[in-house]
Amino acid sequence: MLFLVKMRPCDKCGNFCRPIYSERYGLCLCRSCYNKKVYNDVSLHEHCSICGKLKPVNARTNGRPVCGICQKKEKALNLRERPQTKKIKPNTF
Repeated sequence: MLFLVKMRPCDKCGNFCRPIYSERYGLCLCRSCYNKKVYNDVSLHEHCSICGKLKPVNARTNGRPVCGICQKKEKALNLRERPQTKKIKPNTF
């Protein structure tokens, strides 16, 4: 099933796009304007629990804020540490 989202002009830049509705700001924004707004709005930033820098929170690990860069590094480390599993072929009769 295909769901179509109406294209609308962004309230900030005017480009037609699939809108991201921001309840916090009460605006209909495109992805680019939304990301700029979130990144530049310091009230949405917290100190990352890994690197300690004041950045937008990308995820929370055990309730602690984690920035986007640290989250990517953490995921990469978790993938490397994961034990390799062998693929088992199903029995064919």
